[in-house]
Amino acid sequence: MKKGEKRASVAVVIPTFNRAEYLEVSLESVLRQTHAPAQVIVVDDGSTDHTAEVVGRLGSRGVVYMPKENGGKAAAVNHALKEVAAKYLWVFDDDDVACADTLERHVSFLESRPELGFSFGGAYSCSSGPRGWLCVERVNPVRPFPEEEALMELLMDCYTAGPSVVVRMEVMDKVGPHRAELVRSGDLEIAIRWLLEAPAAPLPDERPTYYRRYHDGLRGPAGRRFAYSDNDNSARQFEKQILGEWLPRLELRHLLPRSSWRAGANDEILARGRVRRLALALRKGLWDLALADARELASMQGFRLTPADLRYLWRTFATRPAMQELRQQRSDVELFQLLRNRALRAITVELVRSCVYRAARSWADGEHREAVADAAHALRLFRGSVVAMAADRVLGARSSMVSVDRTGTDG
Repeated sequence: MKKGEKRASVAVVIPTFNRAEYLEVSLESVLRQTHAPAQVIVVDDGSTDHTAEVVGRLGSRGVVYMPKENGGKAAAVNHALKEVAAKYLWVFDDDDVACADTLERHVSFLESRPELGFSFGGAYSCSSGPRGWLCVERVNPVRPFPEEEALMELLMDCYTAGPSVVVRMEVMDKVGPHRAELVRSGDLEIAIRWLLEAPAAPLPDERPTYYRRYHDGLRGPAGRRFAYSDNDNSARQFEKQILGEWLPRLELRHLLPRSSWRAGANDEILARGRVRRLALALRKGLWDLALADARELASMQGFRLTPADLRYLWRTFATRPAMQELRQQRSDVELFQLLRNRALRAITVELVRSCVYRAARSWADGEHREAVADAAHALRLFRGSVVAMAADRVLGARSSMVSVDRTGTDG
């Protein structure tokens, strides 16, 4: 920054509910940023512990305390937005710890890329050690992907946990507040709206931006609490709800690289978008939507798939939660009959490869029973396609109405 140049302002909002034992360390990490925030607002969502006392000790350092009746994290953030008077917004969690240069990295990057609506980074996964020390158990950098695929990547694997993101208030104002009824995964829902408004990108270096603390204790608002042990399952259910609402509403071109959004709805755009939506619907267990897309694709002629399209198909069942969704699916005979159709051979081959990968990973991790169950269920659903895949390899070509562009790029 040049001498005398004014720093871009950032407002930090920390919603909290009965986390006094973690809040002070969290607040200190925000107050010690190398790029000092212009505003730090703590929204007390009806706490019954000594949260007010903790924040009161820091009032002289500019921390604003906003108490309210309990209504959940999203409602708490919305409550603070009317007081935000900064260029950027950072919503930080009451039990996490920020790296000292997090805001400096985000703001510097966003100031250099004015077209971006928000930036995001990775995290250290930590447990609490003796005397409050953080024990880093895993480093979670942002998995690299093309910026143009930001929306599709978000829908495949949400990368926008609240503390990892800094967003322009201009974008926040345009898309509106968080949905207060979403107890979990509100970060995913609002990020979809942000990306429809403006592009986004990860920070250029892979260093994580904060320490995500894992600990026992209840989560959620007072009337809808859930245990830490149910955290992942709760998140998956809300993600499924959110994608179940959004996927039918999104234009198919929005699932393609952003440069394709300007294109008209020609047959190729519609087909490729539908293939990607099929992958998402199968991954999240949205069987009715998957069936509708499979029907449409089976009736289409000669569309081309790019390497990126095939990669998304391959990733469909590559995670344990996605494979669990598939194993719970036992009734939709028509869907899997369609996926065994020769017209969809190139699509189904990638789905089979995805299942094989998941089973192999489970076996390598010593989860032999899971691996056998995964493989057996996939074989039952995709029977015939496995044989066809082997035949394709022998023949050296795909005998399918779907052609695959393996040399071109998306665009």
